[in-house]
Amino acid sequence: MQTILPQNTSPQMAEAWLIQMINNVGPGFHPDTDASDYVDIATNKRLFSENQAEEVNKSLETVFRLLDDPYETGLPVAIKLVKESIQKD
Repeated sequence: MQTILPQNTSPQMAEAWLIQMINNVGPGFHPDTDASDYVDIATNKRLFSENQAEEVNKSLETVFRLLDDPYETGLPVAIKLVKESIQKD
């Protein structure tokens, strides 16, 4: 999982990164949540190391700077994941 965006990130790259994070972390990924707060429910351990959490948080700052509304990008992805999860059950 790529936790940090390159320095010369375009809005399209920021959007793709956000979608990748939601797909990897799950529909509970929220751009306002500190990355150090995410826990793997199977192991009860932090999902990101301290270093990775810093990278994710910095990348999210970039996402908010480059995208008009990160929630508009992320919400359809999260809803799709939830629907897929419900259909599996």
